[in-house]
Amino acid sequence: MRCAVRPLLGPGRRPLARRWSAAGCPAGCGPWPRGSPVLLESERLLGTDHPNTLRARSNLSHTLGNLGRHQDALALTEGLLADSERLLGMDHPDVLATRANLALTLGNLGRAEEALTLEQQVLYDRERVLGSDHPETIRARFNLAATYHALGRSSEALALMEHVVADVERVLGPEHPEIFRARASLAAAYGELGRHAEARALLED
Repeated sequence: MRCAVRPLLGPGRRPLARRWSAAGCPAGCGPWPRGSPVLLESERLLGTDHPNTLRARSNLSHTLGNLGRHQDALALTEGLLADSERLLGMDHPDVLATRANLALTLGNLGRAEEALTLEQQVLYDRERVLGSDHPETIRARFNLAATYHALGRSSEALALMEHVVADVERVLGPEHPEIFRARASLAAAYGELGRHAEARALLED
């Protein structure tokens, strides 16, 4: 039921970030991959505080997470969050995305209670800054529902997932690809609570 958070690389990503995305994590990047070539080049040419360098660090943390190196991703994301808050401000969309990525990494490490606290804050901040109907706000609800589910808080997970399905249908439309994943997650939540007829109806819709 956990949703992967979209990488912190929007349409305006720069060439260095694109090159890192294409290259992936080099085989010898080590436990703290500050020596990765694209990140080093970005730091040398643009400086450690440049937004493109922050994006390169974010992309690297995603690569580490995708490789299952969640502890390394955690260390990188914690540092990135501190620097992003200092440089961009607490409410910048990239900062909100980095907080969400940190929560996801904590969840991947089994630290669900810490992830829950952070995801609740992310949802509050995205509602306040982006609005309740923004796709990233809906994504934050999905992630929070997944964490409730991981903690065995089924009723809270179900209520939030019902909200997510309604939001996706209303905001993105009933044929949007995200609606099928949201309905499947809601059906799974119904099934776990013994509400099999409702789960079946969702999947047959």
